[in-house]
Amino acid sequence: MSEVSQFPKSFLPDCIVCPACKGELVFSPTSLGCGCCQTSYRVSGNVPVFAEPETVSDDALGSINFRKRYEWQYQDASSASAYDQSFRASARKRQRTRRELAIVETLLGDQQKTGRLLDIPCGGGRLSDPISDACDELIEADIAPAQLALALKRHDQSGISTRVEGVVASALNIPLANESVDGVICARLSHHLPDSTERRALLAELLRVARFFVIFSFTDLASIQSLSRKLRGKSLNPSAMSQDEIERIVTSEGAHIKQFMTVSNIGPRHRFVLLEKV
Repeated sequence: MSEVSQFPKSFLPDCIVCPACKGELVFSPTSLGCGCCQTSYRVSGNVPVFAEPETVSDDALGSINFRKRYEWQYQDASSASAYDQSFRASARKRQRTRRELAIVETLLGDQQKTGRLLDIPCGGGRLSDPISDACDELIEADIAPAQLALALKRHDQSGISTRVEGVVASALNIPLANESVDGVICARLSHHLPDSTERRALLAELLRVARFFVIFSFTDLASIQSLSRKLRGKSLNPSAMSQDEIERIVTSEGAHIKQFMTVSNIGPRHRFVLLEKV
């Protein structure tokens, strides 16, 4: 088992599992293999890769699933960097980021300092600072390797003492064992899921791996913007969620809603919710 030392120590078999069947993984110098379903996964730069992008032509993009278009959009380094830079170039986005950082910090402040947190999807690490401050170990995960690389680079340059590990994975199929992290932060993903079945699957998966809590952001179906569109006979945002929808899902997964916070006080559409496991 000396080969295990070539991988991040946080990803010992009691934490990381096969995303396909949740079976135990066997470590080797260049890959991970599942002893149950025999699926193998590669390792790139000491980062386990559990989600591989599908190759599609530009002509085919219009016909594929909306979520997949979003996932494939930032796979390469140039697109990931451009997306990350857009949050610094725009005054509106800088203000939104400050508000989101404050919300995450506030909601995490309601929890005791934790041992291990998961940030998925982490993107370029835009919201990672208060998350890393609240734990001893942070797992940064994203389906886009280029986004994850930006987040890990940001942590390397910050000089923080928190141990940070990376994994390429989908939030809909997290390669972690049940209740293997104390809490999960999932920001701005449900906004890209117009399929209610996928939103339910996402929340169920986040709550599966969390021991105590989940911080989750969503587009509020009861916002002023939604009401305005309804009054004008316009179609509503298919990715928007009602509080009732969230409550039904989390209750069925053994959790409850503790607190809501809004990003903007003017016609709040983007909201965060703190979910606690029962």
